[in-house]
Amino acid sequence: MSKQSALAFANHLVATMADARVRWPDLAESEIQWAAKRARGILEHRAKQAERDADLLQRMIDAKERQERDEELVR
Repeated sequence: MSKQSALAFANHLVATMADARVRWPDLAESEIQWAAKRARGILEHRAKQAERDADLLQRMIDAKERQERDEELVR
C-alpha cells in the first residue's frame, strides 16, 4: 500500500468513525477507538510491507543491472 493510499485510508477511517457515532450512538467511544486503532495498526503493517517489497524489488533490479554489466565486461 502506497503512502498516498495509506493517507486516503486514514482520512476515510476518520470519516467512518464520525459516521459510526451518528449511526450507532449506543457504541461506546472506546469501541470506536479500538476499531480505529486496530485499523491503523493494520494499515501501518501494510505500509511497512510495501516499503520492504519496494526495497527488495530495487535490490533485485540493481543485482540484475550489475549482472548485465559484468557479462558485458566478460565479452
